[in-house]
Amino acid sequence: MITEPLALVLSSINAATDIAKLITNSSHVLEKAELNLKLAEIITNLADAKIEMTNTKELLSEKDLEIKKLKEQAQKVHELKFVAPVYKNDNGEDFCTRCFDVDSKAVRLQRVSPSEPEFLKCLECKISYETEASQRRRNQSYKRAQENYITGLEDKQF
Repeated sequence: MITEPLALVLSSINAATDIAKLITNSSHVLEKAELNLKLAEIITNLADAKIEMTNTKELLSEKDLEIKKLKEQAQKVHELKFVAPVYKNDNGEDFCTRCFDVDSKAVRLQRVSPSEPEFLKCLECKISYETEASQRRRNQSYKRAQENYITGLEDKQF
């Protein structure tokens, strides 16, 4: 969390401030060695604060990147349309239904292999999808088979 590093930074700065106040408000003269010790403590506390601020800056950068990715994903949600069995964008690219519905990820589908061009595969969840062209060919083949069957029945006069 961000609040923990900030608490450490504030603690280090407060310690450094308290030591500086002690030095300036001291009614007696501090010996040189004691003064050097207190100055070293101030420098150490300020160095700790600087390190924690750097860590906090890195953490904020990571959060900014995560927010950017989430915004991009949210934008994709509005761009994709469900065209069974996959989601499609305006360019006609296919996206995995499972990844989109379950994980809210827009994962582009890939051709399985040159030898199987009628199938698309999600490289994230490993689900395969049949292409629209393959579905049309299969449906046409079923339709022809039905027509041939019906024609064969008609030819056999009972």
